[in-house]
Amino acid sequence: MFNKNRLDIRNAILNLPVAFEILIPECVIDELKGLSRTYWYAGAALKYSEYFNVIRSSGRGDDCILKTAEALNCYVLTNDRGLIQRLRSKNIRVLIFSQGKTIKMI
Repeated sequence: MFNKNRLDIRNAILNLPVAFEILIPECVIDELKGLSRTYWYAGAALKYSEYFNVIRSSGRGDDCILKTAEALNCYVLTNDRGLIQRLRSKNIRVLIFSQGKTIKMI
């Protein structure tokens, strides 16, 4: 799966110095389904999500992601500034796309 800048997300995550299992909350899948009607890259992300474990989640949007990350004590990959602030205020670790070319831990 590539992001808008042609970064292979899976390989970028697998090349980080820490091993990760990629999990996708159901709420993210639901959001991608809605966005895929308008944005091609959401459809591509939805298709790519089939290669990873989708986990049960409750709620919607950022609240769901926050709750899931807290429950699993896991990292979250996002570039959403508002979500990053909320995650960091709860001491949840964050991964971001750095300059659209790599993924880094912040």
